[in-house]
Amino acid sequence: MNEPRRMFLTLCAVLLAAAGALVWWTAQASAGANNNALHVAPPPAGNDGNPCSLGQPCATVQHAVDVAGSGGEILVATGIYTGVQARGAMTQVVYVSKTVSIRGGYSADFGTWDPSVYPTTLDAEGEGRVVSIVGLGIKPALDSLLITGGDATGITTNCPPAGGISDGCGGGILVYRAEAFIVHNVISGNLAAVSVGSESASGGGLCLAWAAGTVISDNLIAGNFASRGKRGMGGGIHLYYPYNVQVVSNRLVDNVATTDASLGGWGGGIAVGGSGAAVTISGNQIEGNKTNAGNSGWGAAIYHWYGTGRMTGNFVTGNHGASAIYMGGYEGLRLEANQLISNSTGVGILLVNGGLRSPTLVNNIIARSGEVSIGAQAYSGSPLSAMLLHNTLVGEGTGYGVYVGTGYVTLELTNTIVAGHGWGITSTVPVSSTVVATRTLFWDNGQDGITGTDPLFGNPAFLNPEGGDYHVGSSSAAIDAAIATGVDRDVDGDWRPIGPAPDVGADEARRRVFLPLIVRGE
Repeated sequence: MNEPRRMFLTLCAVLLAAAGALVWWTAQASAGANNNALHVAPPPAGNDGNPCSLGQPCATVQHAVDVAGSGGEILVATGIYTGVQARGAMTQVVYVSKTVSIRGGYSADFGTWDPSVYPTTLDAEGEGRVVSIVGLGIKPALDSLLITGGDATGITTNCPPAGGISDGCGGGILVYRAEAFIVHNVISGNLAAVSVGSESASGGGLCLAWAAGTVISDNLIAGNFASRGKRGMGGGIHLYYPYNVQVVSNRLVDNVATTDASLGGWGGGIAVGGSGAAVTISGNQIEGNKTNAGNSGWGAAIYHWYGTGRMTGNFVTGNHGASAIYMGGYEGLRLEANQLISNSTGVGILLVNGGLRSPTLVNNIIARSGEVSIGAQAYSGSPLSAMLLHNTLVGEGTGYGVYVGTGYVTLELTNTIVAGHGWGITSTVPVSSTVVATRTLFWDNGQDGITGTDPLFGNPAFLNPEGGDYHVGSSSAAIDAAIATGVDRDVDGDWRPIGPAPDVGADEARRRVFLPLIVRGE
């Protein structure tokens, strides 16, 4: 391995350690190595002829997985582990088909656990996938590993559809019909496939297919590609029928759905699909991801097509594509307390087509993320209805706050801030589309457009818009100006209302309470 790449992987390990560790695994690690676990170390200390004990570790993670019993724990010493093998009609560094936990970050003698000092790397060196996890009913775990060098081109077994005939999926990790726990890893520099013709690829970093209950938490997922050449879906992660899957507190940075400039790229950071499947995407930082080389694909940060679930508390910035978040075909999806700030996109959030149940958008901030903050479109066979409560929409002096581009759309907006757009709220087809706006605060728009019922006109007094802070200050016209909707928290999780009535927009302004001297004990 060349020195620049080694330095990069070491840096990734430092970032990995900064994410922290799960409480129970941290406790185990701080107490030292588990003598009952299997141990893996690079040669010459490690040898697959050894019993994988503390004093006689084996040399490959695959051998340890093979000899482990169900529920076994595998501790992996610092080093770079390479070499792929064919298992289950797939090629990878490690193939897991049983419930085992694999944890890296140990010193050579297993006496110390610190991934920042003792990085553990699984590197496929472009010769296959890095990790395949396959098996209904198994619950394996990957913790504190550097997953890199994966190239799943032509490895199509167990791959989900992704806009065309699959040419590969899950360059870093594939989870198929298993319930996996993927925590505190760096997943970087992986490729799902070099696609050609009408073929497609999905999940540059990770691909999950029918992986019910899987948890992806506290990982750095950076610099992965779904496709180099043609259609690509999910540069960082592709989730297919993600029943009760949780994607929580990860950093998804600089992932790309496809390098092609003209063909479809869906979900630079995360792509989700699957009717009836409930996913939770919460507390993630999603930054600098791209749909395609032409920035024309959908969902630079998140692409969601059908299914239900919640997207909450995500910070979305610096992503490139036609829209930052794309949502279509709904079954009760809820988008709450997300901040979309300064994305290089045409639309901040695009709502497309209808479904079994309407989507709900609550306490979101969409600012400087395209010519349209929230766009909506549908057609006669799939009308769209959506509820929007306590959102803050901020433009850059042009474009639209809310833009309904087709017929068959019904939007209900309540307690919304619309500021800094060329046009506040508009519907291009008012005969068959309806926008009901109630208690909207307008400020600094060229034209306010549809003002609706009980509109407000005044300065929202954002604290530091130049610095990306769209909380409202003490002089804001939004304070105590909203109507009750049953929303009892704001974008930060603070209670609302604080005063006699809720505040308009995503933020409930904090008030300084001056207590009498006797109460303060003075």
